[in-house]
Amino acid sequence: MPFSIARCKKIRNIAGLVSAEKHARRQDNSKHIDADRTHLNKAEGYPGVDDPLSIVEAFKARKRDAGASERKGAALAVHMLLGVSPEWIKAAGDAHDPANPRNVELFDSAKNFMEEKFGKGSVIHVRLDVDEAGSGVIDVIAVPVSSYKQRGKTKTHTLANAGLE
Repeated sequence: MPFSIARCKKIRNIAGLVSAEKHARRQDNSKHIDADRTHLNKAEGYPGVDDPLSIVEAFKARKRDAGASERKGAALAVHMLLGVSPEWIKAAGDAHDPANPRNVELFDSAKNFMEEKFGKGSVIHVRLDVDEAGSGVIDVIAVPVSSYKQRGKTKTHTLANAGLE
């Protein structure tokens, strides 16, 4: 029976963004990784940031472009794992092939879902890891922003709670 999954976790600080970047670069203690396939992983980053694995730089660019500041104590970003049954991917070919049409569809759908949920321009990182033992899962990091008026001025903050209601 086909299934889909979603796991949502807030990234609370810059250290969390650094950790996510280290994982994307395989500079952490990731297990069950086929290093011969790591170069096949598909990633897309924030517009204007050359390296799609530069999550910290993408966060800073998003903040700058949105004119947002960090709100003390508030989470900075949302990290979601969005996935489907590996069998659904395999029905169209190799589940670890980034060019498999269903991997492409899943990748695009995950990014579009997050943009719809957290706002246009909020997605700073999307990644399909084909070097992991499992398959059918996309990592997406979004930086939602929220504006409010205070003393007649509009202020904009990164706010990972925005859109989670």
